[in-house]
Amino acid sequence: MNSHQEYSFNINPKLTDKERQEILQLLYDYRAVFAKSPLDLKRYPYYSHDIEVLSDKRILKRTYKFSDQDAEIINRQISDMLQMGVIEKSTCHRFNSPCF
Repeated sequence: MNSHQEYSFNINPKLTDKERQEILQLLYDYRAVFAKSPLDLKRYPYYSHDIEVLSDKRILKRTYKFSDQDAEIINRQISDMLQMGVIEKSTCHRFNSPCF
């Protein structure tokens, strides 16, 4: 399998053969900086971010019904982000935000 296909790079088909080869060589030379999946991304251990809320007012937004396929994708992505440590569970029910 070609490297650009393995990483799902979408290379412009209008490029000349020479331009295409140059792009592929550049991508190959720097392949270590591209992730094949979100699980390949690393978390920087010395940074954390807290969201400071300026008001005690409840903020609730209307949620949207997902198709079964969308719900499956969302649940998988949330599970992956929890596993990577990018997000963490919250017990606060005062705020919500719909996802699409």
